[in-house]
Order: sequence, then C-alpha cells, then structure tokens
Amino acid sequence: MEKLQLLAFKNIVEPLYNEKVSYIYFPIEWLEIVEIHYRTFLLTSKLKLVNERLYEMFSDILFIQHNPYMLKEDTPWIVAKEPMKQEQLDYIFQSWYEVIHDWKPNKLIDPPHLEWQYDLISNLPALHDKKTFSKWVPALITHIFCEQPLHMENKNEEEIYFSPLRSQHVSEAMSEPIKDEETHDYFSYVYRFEYVTRGGENIPLLKVSVGIRRFYQQYNHKDIPILLGRKRSQILISTPEFESNNKKQRFVKLKVQQAVKGIKWIKRFRNLKDDYRIGGEVKLENILQCPKEYIRGTKIRVLLPYNENIYKVQGTKIKFGIKVREKEELFNEFQRICPYFTLLPECENVLTNNENELLPLFAPKGLESITLEVWSDDIVIEIEQALLDSKIVLAQNGDSSYVLNADNPVLLKIVRYNIRKLLQNPYRMQYSHKNKKKLVDDVVKAVHATAGEQNEMKLALIAIKNCDGREKINPKQIIREGFAQTERISAFINLFIGQSVSKKEIINAILSLLEQKGFLKCSWNKIKLPGIIVNLSIEKMSKYDFLPIFSKINGREILYKLYGQEEWGTIDHTLLNIGNNNHQKGMI
Repeated sequence: MEKLQLLAFKNIVEPLYNEKVSYIYFPIEWLEIVEIHYRTFLLTSKLKLVNERLYEMFSDILFIQHNPYMLKEDTPWIVAKEPMKQEQLDYIFQSWYEVIHDWKPNKLIDPPHLEWQYDLISNLPALHDKKTFSKWVPALITHIFCEQPLHMENKNEEEIYFSPLRSQHVSEAMSEPIKDEETHDYFSYVYRFEYVTRGGENIPLLKVSVGIRRFYQQYNHKDIPILLGRKRSQILISTPEFESNNKKQRFVKLKVQQAVKGIKWIKRFRNLKDDYRIGGEVKLENILQCPKEYIRGTKIRVLLPYNENIYKVQGTKIKFGIKVREKEELFNEFQRICPYFTLLPECENVLTNNENELLPLFAPKGLESITLEVWSDDIVIEIEQALLDSKIVLAQNGDSSYVLNADNPVLLKIVRYNIRKLLQNPYRMQYSHKNKKKLVDDVVKAVHATAGEQNEMKLALIAIKNCDGREKINPKQIIREGFAQTERISAFINLFIGQSVSKKEIINAILSLLEQKGFLKCSWNKIKLPGIIVNLSIEKMSKYDFLPIFSKINGREILYKLYGQEEWGTIDHTLLNIGNNNHQKGMI
C-alpha cells in the first residue's frame, strides 16, 4: 500500500523575500501620454493582454505592472531575476508604445534609455501585493530551480540543465532535449509551477507537476500542411541573441500556423523573427526537413512541441506520459534544490491494489451478450488480433464472436460497417453550432441507412482522421451525439497519415467502451470502501456548458444520475440520456 501525496508546498512567499532581483521604472516621458488617454479602462485591458504575450515570449520577466495608472516615479514597472537583453526591452517598449500612443504614427523611433536597479524583494512593496503573487512567485522559483543542474540515476548521473519558460499563470522549467535510448527520438522533462489557493482557505500554495514534452522530429510529409486548420503551435527558439547576460540558454516562445505546405509564422511574429536576426538563419522549411539537427543545435536550437490535438501527422515515436519512477526522482530533486518550502502532509491511506489487475473483468449483472460495431474500412483484423493478444477475449465462438474474459461469460459480437456514408459531410466550415442539429440528424440517417433501425444498445468503435481544424465544432462531437440517438455508445480511434493504428490505442478504446457499458476491472474487488460513497463531478460539455453528474458507489454497484433527475441509473443509460436532460439539452 502507498500513500497519496499532494505535490504542493506551503510557506512559499516569505523565503523569497531575501532574493535579489533587477527592475526598471516606467519611462517618465510616457506618464504624460497615459494621463491624457481618453479610455482608461480600455487602455488597462489592452496592456494586460500585451503583458500576457510578453510573459510567454520572454521567460526572464518575473512581473510587469499592466496598470499604467499605478506606476509612479518610484514604482517598479518590469521586474526580472537579472537585467534583460536590450533587444528584448526594445520589443517590450514598442509593444507598450503602440497601445498607449494609439494614434498614428505609433512606431517608437527613439526607445527610452532606462537603467536597471537592484534590490531585495523585501524592499519592493509593489511585489508584496497578494494580487501579484501568481505572476512573480512561480516565475522566481523557476529561475532559482534552473540555476543548477539535476542528477538522475536513470541518466547515468549526467548533469541535466533546465531553462525557464512561461505559459499564462504557469511557469515551467524545461530540460535540454534528451535522446531516448529505445526510439532515438528526443524529449524534455518539464516541471510546472503554479500559484494556487486551497478551497475555503486563503493560504498560498505552490503546485508542482512533472511531465515530459515531446517534439516534432519525423519529417515525411513535405507536400501537405502538418497542422490542423485554425490551430496554432508553439515554436521554441534559442539563439545567442536570446541568451541571458550570464550566457545561460533562453528560449523565446513564438507561434506558427498551418500553411499550404508545412507551417508558417503567424502574422504577429513575422517581424519579430527579423528583429532578432533569425529570419535568414531559421527557415521553417529547413526546420521541418531536419528537425533533429535543430533539436541538437548548438548556436541555434529550435524545438516544435508536439501534440496530437494540433498536428494532423505523427511527429514522434515518444509516447505520451512519464514513468512513475522518473516522476518521483524529479520531484525529489526539486525538494533538494528548494528545501525551504514546506511539503503538504500526506493524505490518509486509501486501500488500493498496487498491481492494478485488469482481468478478468466484472460484467454487469444479467448481461449475456454485447455487440461491438467497428466503423472503419480496414482495421477489423487488427482489432480482433488486439483483443486476442491482450486476453480481453478468451476464445473465438464462431465467425466474429468472442467470449469476453469476465467473471460471468459474456459473448462479444463484432460487426463491421462501412464508414463512408457517415463521413459524407467533408471536414469544413459547415461544422458550426448553427448547423449542429442538421449535422446530427444526417449522422442518424447515415447510421440507419447503413446498419438499419434497431433498439438494442450497442458499442461503436469509429476509426477516422482528426478533424481539419477549421470547424467551430468538432465533427467527433456531432458523430457521438448522432450515435447516442441510435442507442450507441461510441469511442474513436485517430488515424494519422502514413501511420498504422497501434495495438495500445485499440485496446484502450475498447476498454473505454466496456467501462461505459458498466464493466469493472478485476482490481475493483480489492478496494474496501466503508458504506456508500456519493460523488459529485462537474463535466465540461462544451466551451461554455458544464453538467453536474452524481455517482453512488455501493460495493461493486455504481449508479449515476444527472443534475435535476430523481432516479439513479447505470452508466450506459445515463450516457445515452444526457441529451434528454432538461438542464443540458442536446449535449452528449
């Protein structure tokens, strides 16, 4: 048995007050421009958005005051761990000047000449405001952490150096790219530091999470756009111009978007790359042709973080996720480097089965057979083989019928259907909320035309390519809702161009469907829960819609009900009736 442990620390602010930082004041000559601005609220809002972009671009920034009306001659404007490069300051000056001087011309010809000041945080009242903690506290901790290398046992005690990054309210420490011994692809370890408060308590905490970052490094699609439409991807660039003043590597975070072939800079950053003299040296087409050379680069290093939700092609052989042993070792290294923070106490023991046994499954009471529909052109053989290899099924019982590996014998019938009628609507802009009802109805008609009209509840495994990205609503959501109206619980397998479907993805999708039907894994029987446990979860249904769902656990029986309903039901019944809920019409 192991204890659950919150990766969070308290007493995180006071130890930082003795840290020395650099800062500059707001240009005095700009104060007059601010005072005569006719829309004070609009000005402050625009500058806040500008600052969010600057935080992400330049990780050396700890804090920028976004409200110019709070800036006086003795109030720090920009705070950094150490003085920033003049090129970066000039870009910040220009970004602010375009907003406060919002009449033409707004090109800053003569940037201000400001001297960096130095002091302890304890002597800077502007940073003592609790509203500023979420900005500078995790950022400063990141810089402190990155000052010395890590030593990991699984990396032969080699020194691993980290660089600071920023993403909204989360500060990151990313390691230099590490070559995986098995796949020979590169990845980085990433720490994420976030300032949070506990519910009901006004106690500042540092939330620490650890993971890996994968990079695009398999160039084999030179004639197609590699990103989904409407999607933007990060690009991390490190050149000598971006180094800190003590020669430490720094990445500037820019963004690219889909092009007719490959990728292109988004409009905002097309000039920036020239300002830093990387336009001629870092050409996007060269990066895509030789991604690993730029990952290994010495003077110039370029990284394209990879995410299946953004890329339409397979970009790396590195799998998502980090091993538990690596995660524990990295967390211990953080505690070694920052010993002055207080780790929250361990949670109470939860009796679980460490082996996490999967098979045999526990089948829902009274279930004798279940139909699995495979909506695909050519992966039925792979699915049947994956079921046998994983021992989810024990034996074949006739053509395309199998006996599930469960406590009670359940027959799994596999039926294949052609997916072409289902995808008659191309992935284009017509996928919008305005057309949603018609699109769902089209899916229902296509299912009935292909598989007939039946009332039996079925499982549906659908293999399709990721959406194009230009849609305002994901086509998978349309298909899922249409299938639900035909009494089908659905799961998807993503198809990538030039890549075969992995056995692991097939197994995970099938297990997800079985779970939604009410099957439980074997280790569930090892959990000893006292009495009846009732849980409330808030599920995100769409960008602006959320649905409360109650669950009740009594031994091996788990029941659910939606907010506003009186009757409890099984998970499959609840899923298929979400669209009938008065509080969440039309959402699945």
